[in-house]
Amino acid sequence: MHISDGEEEAPAAPGKRRKLYSKVWNDVVQVCVDGEWKAKCNYCGKKLSAVSRNGTTHLKSCPLNNKKVGDKIQSNLRFATTEKGAMTVENYMFDQEVARKALYSMSILHEYPVSIVDHHGFRKFVSALQPLFK
Repeated sequence: MHISDGEEEAPAAPGKRRKLYSKVWNDVVQVCVDGEWKAKCNYCGKKLSAVSRNGTTHLKSCPLNNKKVGDKIQSNLRFATTEKGAMTVENYMFDQEVARKALYSMSILHEYPVSIVDHHGFRKFVSALQPLFK
C-alpha cells in the first residue's frame, strides 16, 4: 500500500518476517522508506529506526503521545457532517500542524496581521478552544 513521499506500509503478511510481539507496535506502524524499514509514530508521524536495539525512547518523549504507563486513555469525540449533510460522531486527535495550517490560511484569507498571534486576547481565545495549541 502506498502512503506518501516514497513510503510504503508493511504488507499484512510480510513473507518470512517475524511476528511483532512488542506493545510498541500498537503506537507505531512499520513503513518502508526508500527500501529501508522504519517505524512511523502514530501520534506525530516521525519516522524512527525499526531496528530493535534502538529502543523505544521516542514514545516516552513524543509531544503528541500523552499516554503514560498504566494511564487510562479517554477518546476525544467531535461532531462532523457527511457529504449528504448527516451528523456523525467521530474520534478526534489534536494535530498541531493541522491547527497551524488552519491559522495560516485564516490569516491570509482575512488579511490579518501576522502579529495577531501575539495579542493577549487571541492567545486567551485559542487556549480556551484548545489548550494544547502552541
